[in-house]
Amino acid sequence: LEVNLPSAAPSSTMQSNDIVVQINQAGIIQIDEVLIERPTAAQVEAALTQALARQSNEEARIVIQADGDSAHRLVSRVLVSASALGVRDVAIATQAQP
Repeated sequence: LEVNLPSAAPSSTMQSNDIVVQINQAGIIQIDEVLIERPTAAQVEAALTQALARQSNEEARIVIQADGDSAHRLVSRVLVSASALGVRDVAIATQAQP
């Protein structure tokens, strides 16, 4: 899924056990290997539940890679679902500033 990340100063790096959530400009969400077009809150929560079940680490981190032009409501949907599932560590990915 192609995502054009906004720029910012980096604060942490990706880890191998991160659950990656990508949101592109067209509003398609990909959670690990699950691609969701026109995602509902229930679909996002179900995909996150599956991704969390595959994690061996109870303290999983979700990293949201949202296109700079993606709808804010989709990022919010992921954040609300993560919170409902008890995930405390959520990061928003950005590109390093030039």
